[in-house]
Amino acid sequence: MKQFGIFILGIMLASLCFAQTATVYTPRIKTTFQISESGDTSDLTEYFYDTQKRCTKVIMHDSYFGYTEKITYPSATSVVSEIIYSRDNQTIKKIYTLNARGQAISYLQVEKADTIRDRYLYNAAGFSMELADAGWMNATDAELKNGNFNLSSKLIVSNGNVTKNARDYKYTYYSDKKNTIGNKNFGIAYLGNDNKNPVKTETVPVMDTDITYSHSYLFDAKGRIIRQKQNETITHYIYTD
Repeated sequence: MKQFGIFILGIMLASLCFAQTATVYTPRIKTTFQISESGDTSDLTEYFYDTQKRCTKVIMHDSYFGYTEKITYPSATSVVSEIIYSRDNQTIKKIYTLNARGQAISYLQVEKADTIRDRYLYNAAGFSMELADAGWMNATDAELKNGNFNLSSKLIVSNGNVTKNARDYKYTYYSDKKNTIGNKNFGIAYLGNDNKNPVKTETVPVMDTDITYSHSYLFDAKGRIIRQKQNETITHYIYTD
């Protein structure tokens, strides 16, 4: 009986170790493209990843709008994105500063002689918002801390999804489906958490009225999004595995 008890304990410990080391499967997107109603393919984009499943390069194939983006990770608190456009070799460099959780808290963008700075704020659920989206790009730390800026009213999250953002866009979701086209699926988790479910409708304020756009999807046998239709735009997704 004592040996049997030790055997059962061993199984329990092994199961516990497996549970602690098991990783959650996150599908990575390899290619995206769009197909028009006439059958033409456009916006063919490829994504490349390192051994840590972080995005390191993006190639968008287009004679005019095409570009190559290289993403490097110089340290645990920085990410550098450099985009070179095919048509004129113009370069846009974006340097992100990360916090201890690996979340981008600010960036510096350099484009020719122009320099743009912006910061990100996070709510308790890990969703991010650029201050520029709320018209607070140049806000000081004091202004953010003294109560003038209320993040909870600018970024509303319900059941793991953003239902209203700083631009007053409102969203509904397919609660029975999983979102597989978020930041993590593109290897850029440093830009904040993803919505749990795919967007169903997006309502955008325009002048004195609201315009609502609908989204529909096609899923594969693994429950991954392989096609998204937003009005007349259809985007296809191919995964690395």
